[in-house]
Amino acid sequence: AIDKHPNIPALSTVVRTNGEIDTRHRQRFAPRCLARLSNVPKAEYERDFFACDVASFCGIVIKNSIIKRIGLPEADFFIWYDDVEYSVRINKFGGILNVNNACLNHKTTAAPPTKMLSWKSYYGYRNLLAITRRHMTPIATMYQIVRITAYAFLFWAKRQKVNGENALSVCFAAIKDGLADNLGINSTFMPKSK
Repeated sequence: AIDKHPNIPALSTVVRTNGEIDTRHRQRFAPRCLARLSNVPKAEYERDFFACDVASFCGIVIKNSIIKRIGLPEADFFIWYDDVEYSVRINKFGGILNVNNACLNHKTTAAPPTKMLSWKSYYGYRNLLAITRRHMTPIATMYQIVRITAYAFLFWAKRQKVNGENALSVCFAAIKDGLADNLGINSTFMPKSK
Protein backbone atom coordinates (compact mmCIF):
# COMPACT_ATOMS: atom_id res chain seq x y z
CA ALA A 1 0.00 0.00 0.00
CA ILE A 2 2.87 2.39 0.80
CA ASP A 3 4.46 1.62 -2.58
CA LYS A 4 1.15 2.16 -4.42
CA HIS A 5 0.38 5.43 -2.61
CA PRO A 6 3.72 7.12 -1.83
CA ASN A 7 2.17 10.57 -1.28
CA ILE A 8 -0.32 9.43 1.38
CA PRO A 9 1.00 10.41 4.85
CA ALA A 10 -0.97 7.81 6.86
CA LEU A 11 -2.38 4.34 6.32
CA SER A 12 -4.95 2.67 8.54
CA THR A 13 -6.26 -0.88 8.82
CA VAL A 14 -9.65 -2.48 9.22
CA VAL A 15 -10.47 -2.76 12.94
CA ARG A 16 -12.32 -5.89 13.99
CA THR A 17 -13.85 -6.49 17.42
CA ASN A 18 -15.04 -10.02 18.14
CA GLY A 19 -14.57 -10.84 14.44
CA GLU A 20 -16.83 -8.02 13.21
CA ILE A 21 -15.75 -4.82 11.45
CA ASP A 22 -15.99 -1.96 13.94
CA THR A 23 -16.85 0.99 11.71
CA ARG A 24 -16.52 3.52 14.55
CA HIS A 25 -12.73 3.56 14.03
CA ARG A 26 -12.86 5.04 10.49
CA GLN A 27 -14.97 8.14 9.96
CA ARG A 28 -15.67 11.08 7.71
CA PHE A 29 -16.94 14.57 8.32
CA ALA A 30 -20.42 14.70 6.79
CA PRO A 31 -20.97 17.55 6.32
CA ARG A 32 -17.51 18.94 7.00
CA CYS A 33 -18.84 22.47 7.53
CA LEU A 34 -20.58 21.24 10.72
CA ALA A 35 -17.78 18.88 11.85
CA ARG A 36 -20.31 16.04 12.09
CA LEU A 37 -18.64 12.66 12.09
CA SER A 38 -20.16 9.58 10.47
CA ASN A 39 -18.75 6.07 10.26
CA VAL A 40 -17.48 4.89 6.88
CA PRO A 41 -20.16 2.43 5.65
CA LYS A 42 -19.38 -1.29 5.76
CA ALA A 43 -19.84 -1.56 1.98
CA GLU A 44 -16.65 0.48 1.46
CA TYR A 45 -14.63 -2.18 3.30
CA GLU A 46 -15.23 -4.48 0.30
CA ARG A 47 -12.93 -2.33 -1.88
CA ASP A 48 -9.12 -2.43 -1.71
CA PHE A 49 -8.83 1.05 -0.15
CA PHE A 50 -10.92 3.99 0.95
CA ALA A 51 -10.03 7.48 2.13
CA CYS A 52 -11.24 8.62 5.55
CA ASP A 53 -11.05 11.88 7.45
CA VAL A 54 -10.55 10.30 10.87
CA ALA A 55 -8.76 7.15 11.96
CA SER A 56 -8.58 6.13 15.59
CA PHE A 57 -5.15 5.25 16.93
CA CYS A 58 -6.07 1.55 16.53
CA GLY A 59 -4.13 0.28 13.51
CA ILE A 60 -2.71 3.44 11.96
CA VAL A 61 0.76 3.95 10.51
CA ILE A 62 1.97 7.53 10.04
CA LYS A 63 5.04 8.63 8.12
CA ASN A 64 7.80 9.97 10.32
CA SER A 65 8.17 13.01 8.03
CA ILE A 66 4.55 14.00 8.78
CA ILE A 67 5.00 13.51 12.53
CA LYS A 68 8.02 15.82 12.40
CA ARG A 69 5.92 18.35 10.53
CA ILE A 70 2.70 18.29 12.63
CA GLY A 71 4.07 17.24 16.01
CA LEU A 72 2.70 14.68 18.45
CA PRO A 73 -0.93 14.12 19.48
CA GLU A 74 -2.46 16.67 21.85
CA ALA A 75 -1.62 15.29 25.32
CA ASP A 76 -3.86 17.83 27.06
CA PHE A 77 -6.96 16.28 25.49
CA PHE A 78 -6.40 13.60 28.17
CA ILE A 79 -9.09 11.26 26.84
CA TRP A 80 -11.29 11.20 23.74
CA TYR A 81 -10.89 13.00 20.42
CA ASP A 82 -7.08 13.16 20.51
CA ASP A 83 -7.13 10.86 17.47
CA VAL A 84 -9.72 13.07 15.73
CA GLU A 85 -7.61 16.19 16.25
CA TYR A 86 -4.49 14.38 15.03
CA SER A 87 -6.35 13.08 11.97
CA VAL A 88 -7.44 16.62 11.12
CA ARG A 89 -3.78 17.69 11.17
CA ILE A 90 -2.73 14.71 9.03
CA ASN A 91 -5.42 15.56 6.47
CA LYS A 92 -3.82 18.94 5.85
CA PHE A 93 -0.92 17.05 4.24
CA GLY A 94 -2.65 14.43 2.11
CA GLY A 95 -5.11 12.40 4.14
CA ILE A 96 -5.55 8.90 5.48
CA LEU A 97 -6.05 5.81 3.35
CA ASN A 98 -7.59 2.67 4.85
CA VAL A 99 -6.02 -0.57 3.59
CA ASN A 100 -8.83 -3.11 3.66
CA ASN A 101 -6.69 -6.25 3.42
CA ALA A 102 -4.83 -5.25 6.60
CA CYS A 103 -6.62 -5.95 9.86
CA LEU A 104 -6.20 -5.15 13.54
CA ASN A 105 -7.99 -7.49 15.93
CA HIS A 106 -9.06 -5.15 18.70
CA LYS A 107 -9.14 -7.28 21.83
CA THR A 108 -11.90 -5.48 23.62
CA THR A 109 -15.67 -5.65 23.81
CA ALA A 110 -17.67 -3.41 21.53
CA ALA A 111 -19.21 -0.62 23.57
CA PRO A 112 -22.98 -0.49 23.25
CA PRO A 113 -24.42 2.76 21.91
CA THR A 114 -25.40 4.93 24.84
CA LYS A 115 -26.96 8.27 25.51
CA MET A 116 -25.75 8.43 29.09
CA LEU A 117 -23.76 11.28 30.58
CA SER A 118 -20.47 10.23 32.18
CA TRP A 119 -17.27 11.87 33.38
CA LYS A 120 -15.84 11.19 29.91
CA SER A 121 -18.61 13.27 28.30
CA TYR A 122 -17.02 16.48 29.61
CA TYR A 123 -13.74 15.67 27.80
CA GLY A 124 -15.48 14.59 24.61
CA TYR A 125 -17.54 17.77 24.33
CA ARG A 126 -14.67 20.03 25.40
CA ASN A 127 -12.16 18.46 23.04
CA LEU A 128 -14.52 18.47 20.07
CA LEU A 129 -15.10 22.19 20.59
CA ALA A 130 -11.35 22.79 20.81
CA ILE A 131 -10.94 20.96 17.48
CA THR A 132 -13.63 22.97 15.71
CA ARG A 133 -12.28 26.23 17.10
CA ARG A 134 -8.71 25.44 16.02
CA HIS A 135 -9.24 23.68 12.70
CA MET A 136 -12.79 24.14 11.41
CA THR A 137 -15.17 26.95 10.56
CA PRO A 138 -17.04 29.17 13.04
CA ILE A 139 -20.22 27.50 11.73
CA ALA A 140 -18.90 24.13 12.92
CA THR A 141 -18.12 25.58 16.35
CA MET A 142 -21.60 27.12 16.63
CA TYR A 143 -23.22 23.86 15.52
CA GLN A 144 -21.32 21.92 18.20
CA ILE A 145 -22.31 24.46 20.88
CA VAL A 146 -25.98 24.04 19.93
CA ARG A 147 -25.62 20.24 19.85
CA ILE A 148 -23.93 20.07 23.27
CA THR A 149 -26.52 22.44 24.73
CA ALA A 150 -29.31 20.20 23.42
CA TYR A 151 -27.66 17.18 25.05
CA ALA A 152 -27.28 19.17 28.29
CA PHE A 153 -31.01 19.75 28.52
CA LEU A 154 -31.79 16.17 27.49
CA PHE A 155 -29.53 14.78 30.23
CA TRP A 156 -30.80 17.39 32.72
CA ALA A 157 -34.41 16.33 32.04
CA LYS A 158 -33.37 12.75 32.83
CA ARG A 159 -31.75 14.03 36.05
CA GLN A 160 -28.35 12.64 35.07
CA LYS A 161 -25.35 13.75 37.11
CA VAL A 162 -21.58 13.29 37.08
CA ASN A 163 -19.85 13.26 40.46
CA GLY A 164 -22.70 15.32 41.93
CA GLU A 165 -22.67 17.86 39.07
CA ASN A 166 -25.91 18.17 37.12
CA ALA A 167 -25.92 17.76 33.35
CA LEU A 168 -26.13 21.49 32.66
CA SER A 169 -23.01 22.15 34.76
CA VAL A 170 -21.08 19.35 33.04
CA CYS A 171 -21.97 20.39 29.49
CA PHE A 172 -21.61 24.12 30.03
CA ALA A 173 -18.21 23.60 31.70
CA ALA A 174 -17.17 21.63 28.61
CA ILE A 175 -18.35 24.45 26.31
CA LYS A 176 -16.58 27.13 28.36
CA ASP A 177 -13.31 25.20 28.60
CA GLY A 178 -13.37 24.08 24.95
CA LEU A 179 -13.82 27.62 23.69
CA ALA A 180 -11.11 28.91 26.05
CA ASP A 181 -8.70 26.08 25.13
CA ASN A 182 -8.59 25.20 28.83
CA LEU A 183 -7.41 21.62 28.41
CA GLY A 184 -5.75 18.94 30.54
CA ILE A 185 -7.27 16.98 33.40
CA ASN A 186 -10.19 18.59 35.20
CA SER A 187 -10.33 17.15 38.73
CA THR A 188 -14.12 17.61 38.85
CA PHE A 189 -14.58 15.17 35.97
CA MET A 190 -12.73 11.99 36.86
CA PRO A 191 -13.92 8.48 37.70
CA LYS A 192 -15.29 8.25 41.22
CA SER A 193 -12.75 6.84 43.64
CA LYS A 194 -13.85 3.71 45.47
